[in-house]
Amino acid sequence: MQSIIFITLSVIIMGFVLFLGVKAIQKGLNAKNNKEFNQEKSDELNNSISEELEKLNELFKSGAISEEDFQKAKKKILD
Repeated sequence: MQSIIFITLSVIIMGFVLFLGVKAIQKGLNAKNNKEFNQEKSDELNNSISEELEKLNELFKSGAISEEDFQKAKKKILD
């Protein structure tokens, strides 16, 4: 009788430990995937900002906008 109780409790405890291990691994994988996703979005945002600043600089160099307008627009893009 005692061996049945011991085996049953051992199986339950092992199942719980496995459950916790799987949950921890899933949480780690989700965090890693989110980090990679956020890095991709950050790269896209940086590229977008760079492109906007290049366009703004071209407008300024061509004389289409004044230096004051250039500075205002640049500040707006960077903030």
